[in-house]
Amino acid sequence: MVRLVGEHLSNPEVAARLFVSRATVKTHLVHIFTKLGIDSRSELAAAAILIRRHRIGANKTRRACAKNFNLVSGQRSTRWSM
Repeated sequence: MVRLVGEHLSNPEVAARLFVSRATVKTHLVHIFTKLGIDSRSELAAAAILIRRHRIGANKTRRACAKNFNLVSGQRSTRWSM
């Protein structure tokens, strides 16, 4: 739902894409706004961008750590790279 709002779709358009009612979209958005402490769709789009950037960075770090750590022996390699 957040991705669709970020694509500047209206509530009726989001509802059509997800096969739910407009009221369901509105209810979900109200809950999302409350949970994140935001008041508008534009704030939601900005929050989604920040969360996505954080997740992408975290995934890169996890992959780098996994690549440089021998999970079988449990020993770290001597060469760390990102």
